[in-house]
Amino acid sequence: MFMLFKSPIMSSNIEVCKNKFTLVDSQIVKDDDIDMFSFFHECSEESDKSFHAVIGYIEEIIMDTTFVEILTSFMEKYWKHFDSDEENKLIYSDIFYSYQETIEKYIEKKLMEKIDNFSMKNFEEELIERRTELDGEIFEILATFSDFLEFKEMFLDYKRMKEGSSIDFSEDLLVKKCAPDTVQ
Repeated sequence: MFMLFKSPIMSSNIEVCKNKFTLVDSQIVKDDDIDMFSFFHECSEESDKSFHAVIGYIEEIIMDTTFVEILTSFMEKYWKHFDSDEENKLIYSDIFYSYQETIEKYIEKKLMEKIDNFSMKNFEEELIERRTELDGEIFEILATFSDFLEFKEMFLDYKRMKEGSSIDFSEDLLVKKCAPDTVQ
């Protein structure tokens, strides 16, 4: 048995293995007692609905293997250029521009395929307006398109991972997607 959480905001499903506990309406519920339920976020304004729809599409795009391959390839190409010195190297600007042209343009192209009359410029302006209310990996990635320091930190994190100087939780943490046909 599995639980399927469907979020209309994120347009994706998250499966959670049985025998876990879940917070539902501020109460802890043992997963055995629930077969399926949905999280609903009610957006009162049309701008909220469209903003959350775009975020949902971006989540789909960045989870796609093609995007992961493009991003990984880009990071592999340039990570050795970065260091944690206060002074930034001139090459960082070229890499930042190339990143915007490669990664941001890929996301923009995919969004334009899904949303009629999509404007990345308008979306970026809305991101800036909502910056204080945003949190999570998607927003961290989006911040790397316009915030050079976020971009540099992303490369420094990648460099630490490549050099083995970051904390490795892989032995302590297991995240696994449970498929309906494999969960008993």
